Amino acid sequence: IRRVAEANRGEQITVFEILTAVMFVLFSEHRADVAIVEVGLGGRFDATNVIEKPAVSVIMPISLDHQAYLGDRVELIAAEKAGIIKQGAPVVIGEQPEEAAREVLIATAERLRCPYTVYGQDFMAFGENGRMTYQDEDSLLDLPAPRLTGRHQYANAGAAIRALKAAGFALSEEAIAKGVESVEWPGRLQRLTSGHIHDLATHDTEIWLDGGHNPGAGKVVAEAMANREEADPRPLFVIAGMLNTKEPIGYFEPFAGIARHVFTVPLHTSDAGLDPVALASDAAEAGLSAEAADNVESAMRTIAQTWSEENNPPRILIGGSLYLVGEVLKLNGTPPQYPASRPRKTPPAEPAGLHQTIMLKSDQAAPEIQPLSAVFGDAPTLMSATEPPLNMASVGIERTPNWAASSGFSSMLSLAIFTLPSISAEISSRLGAIILQGPHHSAQKSTTTGTSDSRTSDWKFALSTFTVAIARHSFEF
Repeated sequence: IRRVAEANRGEQITVFEILTAVMFVLFSEHRADVAIVEVGLGGRFDATNVIEKPAVSVIMPISLDHQAYLGDRVELIAAEKAGIIKQGAPVVIGEQPEEAAREVLIATAERLRCPYTVYGQDFMAFGENGRMTYQDEDSLLDLPAPRLTGRHQYANAGAAIRALKAAGFALSEEAIAKGVESVEWPGRLQRLTSGHIHDLATHDTEIWLDGGHNPGAGKVVAEAMANREEADPRPLFVIAGMLNTKEPIGYFEPFAGIARHVFTVPLHTSDAGLDPVALASDAAEAGLSAEAADNVESAMRTIAQTWSEENNPPRILIGGSLYLVGEVLKLNGTPPQYPASRPRKTPPAEPAGLHQTIMLKSDQAAPEIQPLSAVFGDAPTLMSATEPPLNMASVGIERTPNWAASSGFSSMLSLAIFTLPSISAEISSRLGAIILQGPHHSAQKSTTTGTSDSRTSDWKFALSTFTVAIARHSFEF
């Protein structure tokens, strides 16, 4: 961050923009077969949308989110997300509950003459006899069930498989199976089995954590809780905190008839958190019994005190915000950990030209170096491509000390570097990048993959949660 800030030379810049620049610097310095970049807000005008030739663009289910910036109808939001679709590049359209959104994405792909495939039409994935079946026009795969919780993860895994195939990455069925059954995604229907927050509950209480925060997230998370109820009946309590830019009633509505009671809590790491009393009122309007609590710990103690051990142990869902996810994981003493086998490497101290350019790897010759301040100006500027010494080994780069940074934005930021050995030769001379677009919840991700030889877009939108994880020999959406 210091290095990029110095390169910016005091020019006006948002937190998200500077972190995006940091990401591209780190990607340029650490070789990976595929780099995954998550769009912060929308897509068309996002700071990350600078890749002209993606290997594949993937847009997952679209729901209402960030309406003040993206529009109040799904087709308007879809048009913004379609901004990551680039001329002639493959497109994978994930499961779209709203036909209007799907039509916008298809129309954009056709207008830009992109080969595209659509979930439910050209490919699909579903559960069968405790396993997952993936099917497209030329393959039928019998795979393990996704490790991630929730029926929607079948469609997510299917889109991930299709994206790899569309990008031309030749993976064996064994490699795909390994990815599906080993994937990890902290804060997405993550079960807490130990730690401070866990220990506040009565014995055998089942605790789940999920950062989903819009109506689409509420639907799939509530469905997952309903499936748990069918398999193991327990009273469900919800502890929720949300930003004031979200749609709380739409999030809570799917829990009507499922949740016994809702406790609403403040967000301590964001100035944009909804007042718990107002949030409780929204939950009540959605048909739920609700009350405000001082914090998560207070709500956990209340549940423990009012639900005796003689009764069936309860099930508790803590969710509604990625900020809340960060706070809870920190309080619980269980922040995300990278496996010991995935070492972190220190970047070069002062690569040549750093203060004049964001260093991106590309097949093209490096253009004239421009000051970094020009990159973030109003006028589009070509980012120079230089080639520092890079290591083809998988590396881990961590930027998640607190998961919710003290500066007041959600910092589920790490840098996704996926190492797929079977394609390392093809990409040994270039850095691939995948742009994963929000909204940020368990079912809804949109992505783009490709080389980083691009011009900048309009860097005007400010920050949103930027979530990507380090992975090796696996993939996750």
